[in-house]
Amino acid sequence: MSEAELSGFESFCGSEFWNLTLTWYDPVGPFFTVCFEETVLKWIPIGWLLLSAIPYCLYLRRLEKDSPPRGRLRLLKQLASVYLAVIALADLIKSASGGQPQATTLSAALQCVAYLFTLILLQVEYKKGVVASGVLFFFWLFSLLCGIEPFYSKIVYYTETDPFFKATFYCHFAGILISLVLNCVADNGPEDLVDGRRPCPETRSSFLARIAYWWMTPLLFTGYRKSLTESDLFALNPRDVCTKLVPKFLRVWAKVWADFRIRQSRKNALKVPVPVSYKVSEEERAPLLGGGGGGPSGPGGKKPPGRGGPGGATGPTPSLFTAIVKIFGARFLLSWSCKIVYDFVQFINPSLLKFVIEYVEDTSIPVWKGYIYAAAFFGSSIVSSFFFHQMFHIGMTSAMQIKAVVIAAIYRKALLLNAAGKKDTTVGEVVNLMSVDAQRLQDVAGYLWMMFSAPLQITIAIVLLWQELGASVLAGLAVMVLLIPVNGALASAQRKLQVAQMKNKDDRIKLLNEVFSGIKVLKLYAWELSFQRQVEQIRERELITLKKTAYLSAIGTFTWTCAPFLVTLATFAAYILSSSENVLTAGKAFTALSLFNILRVPLSLLPMIIAYLVTAMVSVNRISKFLSGEEIDPNLVLREPHRPGASRIEVSGADFCWEKGLPPTLRDISFSLPDGGLTAVVGSVGAGKSSLVAGVLGDMLKPRGSVTIRGRVALVSQQAWIQNATLRDNIQFTGSWDDHRYAKVLDCCALRPDLEILPGGDMTEIGEKGINLSGGQKQRVSLARAVYQDADIYILDDPLSAVDSHVGKHIFDQVIGPNGVLAGKTRLFVTNAIQWLPFVDNILVLSQGTVSEHGTYEQLMSRNGPFAQFLKQYITQEAEENEADEETGEIGEHEEPEVARLKEEVLSRVERLTSEDEDAISRRNSPTNTARSSSRRGGRRLSRRMSSRQQDVEQIKEEAKRKEREKLIQEERSATGNVKYQVFLAYFKAMNLRMTVSFFLFFILYQTASVFANVWLSIWTEDPYLNNASIPSNTSEYAALQNLYLGGYGAIGAAQAVFVLITPSWPQWPSSSPLGSCTPRCSATSCAPR
Repeated sequence: MSEAELSGFESFCGSEFWNLTLTWYDPVGPFFTVCFEETVLKWIPIGWLLLSAIPYCLYLRRLEKDSPPRGRLRLLKQLASVYLAVIALADLIKSASGGQPQATTLSAALQCVAYLFTLILLQVEYKKGVVASGVLFFFWLFSLLCGIEPFYSKIVYYTETDPFFKATFYCHFAGILISLVLNCVADNGPEDLVDGRRPCPETRSSFLARIAYWWMTPLLFTGYRKSLTESDLFALNPRDVCTKLVPKFLRVWAKVWADFRIRQSRKNALKVPVPVSYKVSEEERAPLLGGGGGGPSGPGGKKPPGRGGPGGATGPTPSLFTAIVKIFGARFLLSWSCKIVYDFVQFINPSLLKFVIEYVEDTSIPVWKGYIYAAAFFGSSIVSSFFFHQMFHIGMTSAMQIKAVVIAAIYRKALLLNAAGKKDTTVGEVVNLMSVDAQRLQDVAGYLWMMFSAPLQITIAIVLLWQELGASVLAGLAVMVLLIPVNGALASAQRKLQVAQMKNKDDRIKLLNEVFSGIKVLKLYAWELSFQRQVEQIRERELITLKKTAYLSAIGTFTWTCAPFLVTLATFAAYILSSSENVLTAGKAFTALSLFNILRVPLSLLPMIIAYLVTAMVSVNRISKFLSGEEIDPNLVLREPHRPGASRIEVSGADFCWEKGLPPTLRDISFSLPDGGLTAVVGSVGAGKSSLVAGVLGDMLKPRGSVTIRGRVALVSQQAWIQNATLRDNIQFTGSWDDHRYAKVLDCCALRPDLEILPGGDMTEIGEKGINLSGGQKQRVSLARAVYQDADIYILDDPLSAVDSHVGKHIFDQVIGPNGVLAGKTRLFVTNAIQWLPFVDNILVLSQGTVSEHGTYEQLMSRNGPFAQFLKQYITQEAEENEADEETGEIGEHEEPEVARLKEEVLSRVERLTSEDEDAISRRNSPTNTARSSSRRGGRRLSRRMSSRQQDVEQIKEEAKRKEREKLIQEERSATGNVKYQVFLAYFKAMNLRMTVSFFLFFILYQTASVFANVWLSIWTEDPYLNNASIPSNTSEYAALQNLYLGGYGAIGAAQAVFVLITPSWPQWPSSSPLGSCTPRCSATSCAPR
């Protein structure tokens, strides 16, 4: 300020604004002028409240309304604000009427307004359900800190003479202290459980508890007392739940897709398919794995130019990175802002160190300055720790959220890929994308701040070093510049090896998945060694790549670990050798060493983040290519609400094909299913019955025509899909629990006898893919699940093919038929069981990919057309199978008499209508053949007979009582307690004794050299001969002593670099690592050798 401005400000305050003598040279302590106290110290907290009010109010406006806190602490906080506002108002009235300076009056007015504003904020926070406020916490904290010096000065100097202002000052200070204490406690009431768990304490903690992570203390104490289990953990923070994260990702990914299509259309490079809907339906929220809930799992959409899949895309793809930035960019900016503040604050300590050394050496400095330095050390450490850990907390949680949405996107994409997309992708690639590539994205996101923080820290450190050591810093800077090309070459080589490694891993996981899926067949045919050799060949290629990567990592670690030391050595050498007047004093040496220690962190972490970026780039490209795969187009099927009199399913002139460019599998398909009707679909093998089901559901491409569905659809596929869950969970699936409906489903689907056999009844855990159920049991469970959902339309793809004849009759009568539980529902019944055709309302006959005939059973039988030809073909096939059974001597179980009678009636009617195949008819009419046919048809079924099971029920139940009803698949448990020495021994054996001893020896030597370097520097700076200013610095003895210390420091650094090079350079031990017990483990742990 100019003298005129200072004079004007002093008239505004009534006294001088700043007095350096009073502040820094007073022997009692640091004091400020009254003007400074009335303006700056009172305006700092008000300025904070003013600057943070606008963004905080916008945040509160966007915040979803939550249940208000049920505690009474809010009332105490509001009373404290009212109390302070009244005191400020009293000061304002007194100062305005008592001739006080304008600064005092203005400050009192601003304080009164500020306290009233805090009252309003408290009420808004209450309505929004905010239990603690960081803005108000810092306001009261700044108010208290700014009031300490005036409080101290009034006690020491008794500067306040007016009794009124003296009383109001102390009452005001006490009110601020009380408000701060109240804001250190959250306003909480009783806890409400979230899905049976305690809510996340972070959401219910005070601001101070959040920034100090005190909300983790109960969990830490629990972990100290016993090993933590899943039941000890609290519920997730609502911001980390996938049901909130994934829908947002879907919307952003859709926008990225739209922008990508616009850019591609402008370039006219490739044609872009019609966009698809990205809306999240309720069906997509259904958990597809037992015991889990959740929301949609990622983006949907059609494929851009280029083929999909991690290794199959050849054209450009939309940027996954862009979508991540749009969703998480703001949180990362907040995290990085904290890191920038930390970077500046951490350089305060090296500067303070210089003042501390001066304070220790100069006894004339007042004692209170020593306390100030110590408090400054403590304060800077607290502030830097706060910002550093906030940066880590925000960054790591955001990285975790990225991993969650990416895994969800990959999982959902895998479910929505169409036939063309699946052809470009293997199971091993999908597993790797979810377990390895998603983890690498999390790793790089958590440390991405190092890309800008490291250069910033290096720059600040060099500037401060320049102030201490002058141009000698350029020598250290030259060393760093020379190391940059080395790191670039290493990163490029690592990227190439990473691409090769991921290719090998995809091949291995694909093969392992086949092994795990068919382990029973593999063992039955004794193919273990053959598959083992194939896996070992791929693993050997992986190990070769991993060894090369390990050697490159060792070189990189060597280069960058010794980089800070090389910089220090070059700088010190240049400093003492550049001029005989340059003496390395303790102040310069330890201040420089403190800066070099700060410099060591970015120099060490920079190569790590570069390596992370290299691998993350590969992972981002792989995930982007996979997410670019073709999906099933939901617009292929038009879904409309049902209206009275309208058909439930309507197909008009539709062609269906599996891939673009291929001829249609089904041509000119037209039919409609009336509401409540039972329509059968029949045809010879390969006629397209299952393709028709896929086309109606939208799983096939539809070049022309239309498909309309009105109502909810339930599918019973030909291959039953079984969850790894209990039998009850498999049946209930996502439906609400209904005892009556559940019991009815068990009865009509003939599952009661099975419940008596299963050890745990309907609570028996079903293994992966229903491994502990027979084919008929799995089919009946799948049918029961569909029936329990109470849908409007049921598509049944040959549901009776895997059950015995008598069970099939029971299911048809009780479920599918005119008198079953599905009577009144629209049913599309794909079957080859001709005995049920007289009971259906309508029949579709498929032949050579078209609907060759349709109508009622009587209509089709009277026409003697394709339907009759199908039945004749069935007769011929039956006869041939019977003859084959007779030749092989196969004896089957007797077919259900009623079923055999129905079949005989159908076939006899066909024989009366046609006589073109007399040989087949005569063979069939043979009495012996008829008997054999009747006795063998049931033997070709896949399930055991209900009657034979019933005979063994009592015996099995007695056996089950003697056994513990255990789960089929036991819950995996992590080992607890101390790590057993056998674990370490296994690692040591894998490395062999010589390598183990060498490893520990060189590691100890490396740490010893690292510590001794600091000790040597201390001895160097404290040498009395070098510190004696009376001794000329150009003598040979002085130069020899300097060279001794400099050479010794260099030797210690060289030894340290050699030891760190040798320590990680033996990658042989991975050859003994096991393949793992499951595919995800094999995928995730295969990176361990690195």
